Amino acid sequence: MKKLICLLLLIQCGFIIAQTKTVVTQYGEKLNISPYANNGLTASDGYIQLGGTLMKSSVLTTTSAYTLAIQGLQAGAATDNVLVSDANGVLKYVSRANFGGDNLGDHSATKDLLMNGKNINNAANITATGKTSTQTAQISQGLDGLAPGTGYVATSADNAGNIIWKPLANIPGSSSIAFFVQSSGKSSAGAPTSSPSAVPGLTNISYTAPATGKLILQLAAYTWLSYTSYQMSATLAFTNTQINLLSNGSTIATGMSTPMGSFNIGTNPECTTLLTRINVVKGTKYNFTVSISDFYNSANTPGSCGGTYSWEGNTCPSTLMGTLIPD
Repeated sequence: MKKLICLLLLIQCGFIIAQTKTVVTQYGEKLNISPYANNGLTASDGYIQLGGTLMKSSVLTTTSAYTLAIQGLQAGAATDNVLVSDANGVLKYVSRANFGGDNLGDHSATKDLLMNGKNINNAANITATGKTSTQTAQISQGLDGLAPGTGYVATSADNAGNIIWKPLANIPGSSSIAFFVQSSGKSSAGAPTSSPSAVPGLTNISYTAPATGKLILQLAAYTWLSYTSYQMSATLAFTNTQINLLSNGSTIATGMSTPMGSFNIGTNPECTTLLTRINVVKGTKYNFTVSISDFYNSANTPGSCGGTYSWEGNTCPSTLMGTLIPD
């Protein structure tokens, strides 16, 4: 029995001796060194090296005085994973693709946003607390989904300030020149009121209303005695000239001028202005004509003409201008 106990003690001692080594320092101190390493360390040829499997949860504690740095790291790629830590400081990695875009809404900027020439896309609304300035601006579509055409203007669709694009002629309360035409000749002299003479260039003017509203018509008509040169007369020469503006064959405005003269009678031109308004409907075609007739003239005159007046190298055309004010 005693022999068996001694044998067991020798075996146990042998294991202990095999697991540790005793080293004597230069000061005579004896140190027991284990040839084994774990928990992130590896024994190799008598050395304990960094690297290995962790055997338990481990923590490295740094301070402001004792920091941790790793030098000589290689440059990474845009597709590499990103090192992160959770709420307990445990290190993990996350694929870069999982980050998506920066959530700009959860923090405030501390300086101006520099886009480096890039665009801001898919912005629902931009609210400014001060003035907004830009060298270029583009609104491709309005609230109604319609793209603008050349010459369109942006206007508010509602009290919230939502924008829609419209041609100026379709904006209520605005005004725009619908047309402006000039005479290209003169009417026949002394035409009776029963058969007035049309003014060349101011005949059959076609206009299609782009919007429903009011069309303001302004006619400036030259009329004159139809003499071709000075005439000698001892009595007064005059004519009452009637000026008519017609729309689709119906008279919408009438004016009167009275060119007159005595002794050395010339053409004696007058310019008469007619101003009127008609209601127009979007898409409807209108036809305008200006005509001249003699309501009454003295016995010693050939009557009057109207249209483009020319005398001594000067040319004065009669004009008709339409201005549309949409409803």
